[in-house]
Amino acid sequence: MLKSRIHKIIFLLSVILLLPTFLHGQFYNWKRLRYEVYAGIGATNFMGDAGAPVNKEILSYVWVNPQAIRPVAQIGGRYSLSPRQRARANIAFGMLSNDDRYGGMPERFFHFRSPIIELAGIYEYYIIGDQPKRNRYRWLHLPRRPKRTIFPTYIFAGVAGIYFNPQAYTRGEWHNLQPLGTAGQGLPGYKDPYSRVSVAFPVGIGMKFKVTKFQSINVEAGWRFTLTDYIDDISGDPFPPTQLLLDTRGEIAAILSYRYGGLINEYTYISGGGIRGGSWIDQYQFVTISYCAILKTTPKGRPKLEFY
Repeated sequence: MLKSRIHKIIFLLSVILLLPTFLHGQFYNWKRLRYEVYAGIGATNFMGDAGAPVNKEILSYVWVNPQAIRPVAQIGGRYSLSPRQRARANIAFGMLSNDDRYGGMPERFFHFRSPIIELAGIYEYYIIGDQPKRNRYRWLHLPRRPKRTIFPTYIFAGVAGIYFNPQAYTRGEWHNLQPLGTAGQGLPGYKDPYSRVSVAFPVGIGMKFKVTKFQSINVEAGWRFTLTDYIDDISGDPFPPTQLLLDTRGEIAAILSYRYGGLINEYTYISGGGIRGGSWIDQYQFVTISYCAILKTTPKGRPKLEFY
């Protein structure tokens, strides 16, 4: 009889001790918290032909011209595949820019600006997972463990469709460069006009900082490798003689095709054409900060347009 009572007391104490942990685990069940939306802003950096440094060691591959940094905004949604894996859809609207005055070849006088619209699908893997704070020690009035600050950290990779439209400035206004065919695109013996739609591959790293149990601040740095060399309209393609551009495309195309020597409002007459840039693909980077919030779900696990 006594032995049976002892067993019941032990069982009851076990239930009491483990109940808060069990409830806490259910409350933080990742399947009930798998939908998240976010919005944020940030900065862009462009790496192409315009504004490029003189080829020198690491600067041949990575450079930033602070004067050419431009804004970007993004919105998106995340879906948890597992406690450490997430997939997300992201759309970003920003500007890219650069100028030879900020690079290693200021005598070229090439410059550009372009809107960038990016629609991406991205996979995230959390190398440091989200570990919700547990309260069982406080509830039992036991000595607290040393407090550890943990910031969920992830790496990501994905694929994106991008739209761009390079422009350059002369004679008091900005001109769309693709229709001008500044490298002779569309003329006999030259390449076809390039598309202003291409593909990019985002990769990078991000970190989350909890604001509440269900809201966080997300800081992210990402690199975009593209499949185009025309975001700045400059590539390794040969450009035609000035007279051919004057006869077929007009003065604006001739001015913006070749700008060596500082003639930014008048054309420089080049009888034989030439090469303006390199053949390496264009790249750009985003550094963003976003506010993230988890959506409530229905009993069947579907998202609701309602926040915790």
